[in-house]
Amino acid sequence: MLHQINYLELHVAHTCNLSCVACGHYSQHHLGGVVSIDEAIKWSQKWKDRIQPKTLGLLGGEPSLHPELPKFVRAMKEIWNSSQLVIKTNGFYLHRHPELRTVLLETQTELEINCHSDTPDYMMQYRRILEHVEDWHDIKVTLKNSSDDEKARPWTRKYLGFGNSLTPFEDGNPRKSWELCNARNCLTLFEGCLWKCPPLAYLKIIAKNFNLKPDWNPYLAYSGLESDCSDTALKNFLSKEEEPVCAMCPAHEIRVPKGNPFEKGKVDF
Repeated sequence: MLHQINYLELHVAHTCNLSCVACGHYSQHHLGGVVSIDEAIKWSQKWKDRIQPKTLGLLGGEPSLHPELPKFVRAMKEIWNSSQLVIKTNGFYLHRHPELRTVLLETQTELEINCHSDTPDYMMQYRRILEHVEDWHDIKVTLKNSSDDEKARPWTRKYLGFGNSLTPFEDGNPRKSWELCNARNCLTLFEGCLWKCPPLAYLKIIAKNFNLKPDWNPYLAYSGLESDCSDTALKNFLSKEEEPVCAMCPAHEIRVPKGNPFEKGKVDF
């Protein structure tokens, strides 16, 4: 049975050029490199006859750091041919991919450019990004603002600390944590499995690079859903809302100042 889902996302790159505080994908740790096209194909092939995402988000990290981004997009469109592809990027390295505009047009892939700061040095470079795509009228380009203004969605803390000091919240109310989570609808494809959300999926990368506290053990024990699962297991997975692992995230909103994403090595307290 082919299950229709609204959204599935896949990392093109795990690392990022920015260091945004409290990133839900842990990208400010600058770990993991890029996902090879062969890997992405292998993972996708496992699921293409079981799920049909309305939208496939290609993101990171920063997807434009992938040296073969246009080829990556083509490969994903061949597999997920009925899905609307969307590249979610900060835009800083779009200029490295002269073929990208052509590939976006051929595959009808949308481009979402996110602005993550309103500091003068950031905005100077952001304007160059806008100039780069200003005549891309044949491509659907969406600009999203997550900088510190009244209209922007606030950034919220999803964990405490940084690196070895990373700490889960464990407020004891998984339902409330799930209700507050802005990633609760971000089903993630990683290492051939489906994961409930990016923080759970990419916690594995953090654990490989840092000596995490034992507090994380219950969440590291979470396993993604294998593609050979039963149809009942898949249906239950897709319909499930809160789970005990949701307790790793806060049950109350904690807003964080976004600061300057060019500053690396910040401790996210």
